[in-house]
Amino acid sequence: IHSLDDETAAEVLEEMEEDDQQDLLKTLPDEKASDLLEIMPSDEAADILENVSDSRAEKLLDQMDKENSNDIRELMEYEDCTVGSVMTNDFVAYGPDTAAGDVIAGLKEKCEEEEISHYIYLTDKEGHLTGLVTLLDVASAGRSTKLSELMTDHLYLVHDENRIDKVMDLMQKYNLQAMPVTDENNVLVGIIFLNDLIHEYIKLR
Repeated sequence: IHSLDDETAAEVLEEMEEDDQQDLLKTLPDEKASDLLEIMPSDEAADILENVSDSRAEKLLDQMDKENSNDIRELMEYEDCTVGSVMTNDFVAYGPDTAAGDVIAGLKEKCEEEEISHYIYLTDKEGHLTGLVTLLDVASAGRSTKLSELMTDHLYLVHDENRIDKVMDLMQKYNLQAMPVTDENNVLVGIIFLNDLIHEYIKLR
């Protein structure tokens, strides 16, 4: 792991079993460990830091970019068994007047870095969730077509404090691969992917 470039090393660390992750972190200098965790998706980094001592977690977070460390800290504050503890807050939302061509251009750049949902979420200026469009609809539309022309406001969503077993039932019932997560004020705060939910659900049983 020490001989790999940071991007590859972060991918390896992300795929390891929890015990192996912790054993590896013990061998890494703080600077190297924080660099790898900063590259990883925030939810994955938060899961790893939950299992290290509070003092080292704080030390690693302090060495990260402020925006990244804040994202990770937010996820670590959620109680276990809640949607917020499993969701990712690495997402991009668009306004209803955004053109389909601009969305596709933005997603081409973003998908090189992280997982992309099958859905594109729409928010107002205050971040309130207003609707969604499917990635397929955006890709099939004319470049100048506005998202408001493609969106539906009939969508399933969950709140960050909901229990994951309740959300699992909902996603299975409606065959959903991902769902938007909002806070009590209907502000979009993250996305929950079925794969991540199943992984956490199995751990808790």
